Amino acid sequence: TALSPESQLQGNIFALASGAFFGIFFTLLRHPAALKQNPATPTFYGNIAAVFIMLPFVASEPSAWTTRDFLAVGYLGVFQIGLAYALFTHGVAK
Repeated sequence: TALSPESQLQGNIFALASGAFFGIFFTLLRHPAALKQNPATPTFYGNIAAVFIMLPFVASEPSAWTTRDFLAVGYLGVFQIGLAYALFTHGVAK
């Protein structure tokens, strides 16, 4: 199904905000005071915050989620996000 122009605009705004906040996050990780800490710590807490922010959307329709959906999200969380963040924080620490 085609998306309405309003939802396309909303998606574009969210995409721009996501990129801007990631840029701020990356810049703050390179701050001299932040270099004294393990960069995995704020990354971990940021992802935990994202889980809690998104949890109401998942819990609002629990019947819509199948076991296969949870396995797919878990797989993507480990390999797409987890591995990428491991490499990212390793690079920031260098």
